[in-house]
Amino acid sequence: MKKKVLVSSLITGAVVLASFGTVLASVMSGVCCFSGSTTIYDYRYDESSYVLNLTKTAKDYTQYTPTNIASYLSKAKRLNLHNKSGSYNYSFTEFSSITKLEYLNVYDSCNQLKIGKYCPDLKRIKFDDNHSQVVYINLTNRESTLMPEIIYDESDAEAYDTDFILDFDYYKGSSVVIPAQYGRDPHIYYGFESSQSLKNVVFLLGTQTIQHYAFSNCKNLETVIIPKTVTTIEYNAFRDCTSLKSIKIPSSVSYIGMNAFKNSGVKDITFGGTVAQWISLVKEYDNSGEFVGNALHLDGALIHCTDGELRVDESKVNPGKYYYNFLGWHQRNNHWFYFDENGDAYLNQIAVIDGKTYGFDGDGHMITGWGEFKGKWYYFNKSGVMQTGWVSDGGKWYYMDSNGVMQTGWVKDGGKWYYMNSSGAMQTGWVSDGGKWYYMNSSGAMQTGWVSDGGKWYYMNASGVMQTGWIQDGGKWYYMESNGVMHTGWLLDGGKWYYLEPGSGAMVTGSKTINGKTYNFNSSGVCLNP
Repeated sequence: MKKKVLVSSLITGAVVLASFGTVLASVMSGVCCFSGSTTIYDYRYDESSYVLNLTKTAKDYTQYTPTNIASYLSKAKRLNLHNKSGSYNYSFTEFSSITKLEYLNVYDSCNQLKIGKYCPDLKRIKFDDNHSQVVYINLTNRESTLMPEIIYDESDAEAYDTDFILDFDYYKGSSVVIPAQYGRDPHIYYGFESSQSLKNVVFLLGTQTIQHYAFSNCKNLETVIIPKTVTTIEYNAFRDCTSLKSIKIPSSVSYIGMNAFKNSGVKDITFGGTVAQWISLVKEYDNSGEFVGNALHLDGALIHCTDGELRVDESKVNPGKYYYNFLGWHQRNNHWFYFDENGDAYLNQIAVIDGKTYGFDGDGHMITGWGEFKGKWYYFNKSGVMQTGWVSDGGKWYYMDSNGVMQTGWVKDGGKWYYMNSSGAMQTGWVSDGGKWYYMNSSGAMQTGWVSDGGKWYYMNASGVMQTGWIQDGGKWYYMESNGVMHTGWLLDGGKWYYLEPGSGAMVTGSKTINGKTYNFNSSGVCLNP
């Protein structure tokens, strides 16, 4: 038992009272009472009531010649132990001769009782005025199914705060019934660790807690009956119980400690509550004691709840790590996870939750910002919600379609066209696509008609394509050079001369005086007297 270490310092200095055969130094033949004393204790035995009183009087152990009274000791049903020696701690170690003992009363301070496998009929151990910090009761290697009741003075809780450790390790019986007191009294600790004979455990109604390590390493344990009064199953309670294949846990249980079933054979659990209730049971703490999440530590177990089932699967979140068995949203290490009603974490997928769309990466982390799925890019805001329409990121604009997919190339929105480069960023200014040039204003919208850029004019047709050569607009003709710039002044085209107004670029017809000379232009703009 793990709490045994608490008593090690107390036991070291204890004075061991040897066998009852050495207790009684004289016998008064023919009367019902026998009394006497030795250098270490006084005694009195009442044959009519089967009561043996033993009072320790000396601080030091003294060798003496024992007197054989085993025939009387074997009849004793009640033993009263007293400590009047002035020694604060003492231990009593020999019970093998008292085969019919039912009641043991311990007065004054005592720190150890080594009962072992003896006294199979022992029903009660009562402590009175015992101020030891811990009393260790060795009950190892027992076969008796009777678990003794522990009685102590609770009238002065502040002055009386003794813990009682009942060690049933290596229990030899196949079945045991655990008294409700053992799972209700915070001063009582018990354990059946490493019992290879124990197969069946029943907790009596009124039990509230199944203690830590209580049945760890009981490799042949097959059946456990838990009443509806139990609220807590502590850590390691059934650890390494490899023969325990299934168990029923009532809805009254609100906490299951870490590793409570680790390395056990449990693969099938019937729980009396809902899936949501079950998921809240198992709390996990890191080495510093800080709460870090929930872990069932039972890979492959199937949990049957009143409203559905869930299966524990370590591989759902990072192979080799425990499955964080939650329903719905859960935050861990600054990351958000989502678990569905089957206990599955969302991994590498986009999912709609409560009407909103979220993305989850390969580690189950909810994505914020950019996320790639099947070669397509999506954008999720700070709350993890997938965005559609225009998105601003890093000073650039992106466009996500109605499915949230980032667009590249041409995008039409609100009757206007936009161009997104291969990275999805919206373009402004000149854009080349398919060997043609387009112009996007400062808002990214594609321009048609006249465009001024760098003090020069360009003309984009109805499709937004930059024009070269002759164009007509508003009943006038203009000439756009090979780079799309509107031409002004004299123009030689096809062996003919034309004149484009210096300001507007409009082709001249009729007569026009240029630098003091009058030129004549026909209706096609051709100069007749160049």
